[in-house]
Amino acid sequence: MLSLLLPVAVDPNPRRVVLLRLQLIVKASWRRWAAVCAAVTVACGPAPEASVALASLLRDGNRHVVEIGLEGDTGRAASLGIVFGARLGPDSQSVLVLDVSPPLVRVYHGGTLEHAFLKRGGGPGESGIPAALAVSRDSQVLVADVAGRISFFSLRGEHLGSVNDLPFRTLAAAQCGPDWVLYGPSMDAGRRVGWLHLLQVTRTQRGLSGRTRTLFSDSGMPESIPIGKPVGLVADDAGALALRHDLTREPVIVVVSCRPGEPVAARVARRLEGAPPAPSTRVLDRAVAVVTGNAGRASAGVANLRSGLLLADMEFRITGRFEGFTRFTLISPRRTVRVSVPGVYMIRDSRPGLGVLFSSSDPVPHVFVVHEDSLLAALRGPGGRGP
Repeated sequence: MLSLLLPVAVDPNPRRVVLLRLQLIVKASWRRWAAVCAAVTVACGPAPEASVALASLLRDGNRHVVEIGLEGDTGRAASLGIVFGARLGPDSQSVLVLDVSPPLVRVYHGGTLEHAFLKRGGGPGESGIPAALAVSRDSQVLVADVAGRISFFSLRGEHLGSVNDLPFRTLAAAQCGPDWVLYGPSMDAGRRVGWLHLLQVTRTQRGLSGRTRTLFSDSGMPESIPIGKPVGLVADDAGALALRHDLTREPVIVVVSCRPGEPVAARVARRLEGAPPAPSTRVLDRAVAVVTGNAGRASAGVANLRSGLLLADMEFRITGRFEGFTRFTLISPRRTVRVSVPGVYMIRDSRPGLGVLFSSSDPVPHVFVVHEDSLLAALRGPGGRGP
């Protein structure tokens, strides 16, 4: 039996009824996996050489800086259900998790649950289906839901206010100076679709007020968008944010500059590999999902390391039996390293010099932090050089 956490697909327009088009979690034989993976993967090539060192590191909780969900805390609030998002907190031991089951936000320190808050609903301080999580350096927590609402909380769960009725669904968010960067397709951008937006929040006598400005646009709009799929918005040492934008036909890495005293701006920093679909390729919901033959792939996040960008892709092959694994690609100025490990791992967040926050549903839903030095050593392998 195998398990895989899958994103939920919803209509891009927040004013339309939400459509849950994909299964959330699957435990099945490879024959059922073939049908399920066909709805969530994009075309891929042969797998790179497997890394025993990296597989061992990711599975060994004793080598993780923080481990949440496998052991320790007990109780309904402490155990994880379906992880829709996770972020590193203000200090090196804090981790925040966005769960589809209430309480939706769990705050951990050193792997121990400290606070749990946010219930489902439409009232003040409540949330619909959660879609994105972010935390500021001054410990302000942002939670976005699929209805286009942005709510703010303290780490203890005190509701600080909400910005309602944004004209797009927020898929990811991150702090950018005193403001926030939101990722989600805007339906009101004419022929070009706005994907990245700067949110400036002010407090008035009536509560919080938000003003948005589009930072990055392209011409693609998928028929549906995945909720819970990690896309990045992870900061480097200078505070610039890296986003993996692959919901349209030309996948790219977009970098958002958040330097103090300079205007916030976004640019395409790198174009990623992505060939046009072959005749045997079946495209579902435009570029959100593609499968070719007996192989497929879905992006699983990006990390910003001091030595470069680390990309993750979950992949599968069916050759008489199901094989699921994760391909990691480290892109550095010196060279590009590609390795794979068995199992499915998603990159949820990163902090240069500290490490990378992962989530996995094997054997149970859990999140963990791996130190950057340990991760790079495992990527190099025994006797390896660079990156």
